[in-house]
Amino acid sequence: MRRVVSGTGRALLGVMLNKTDDRKGRIVARRLELLTKLGELKADVSQEAASARDKLRARLFLLDRTIKIGIKGGWDTLNDAVKLRLTDWVGK
Repeated sequence: MRRVVSGTGRALLGVMLNKTDDRKGRIVARRLELLTKLGELKADVSQEAASARDKLRARLFLLDRTIKIGIKGGWDTLNDAVKLRLTDWVGK
């Protein structure tokens, strides 16, 4: 049996996909920003830079772990707990 999606259904699906794409885009952009900053800090040998590098590595590890564990079925199937963790991660 073939299902037909109404105009309203298509609009809701589009909104859901846009939210997913937006979340993923913000996370990818923030991750790249932190990786760039980490690369810049590698040249600095000061104690402050070493501490900043450690904090950045910890944040990136947390993201990688969250993605590895929480996004098994793709970005469209995130549960609320994973969405909250990812939103918190981007905001910090």
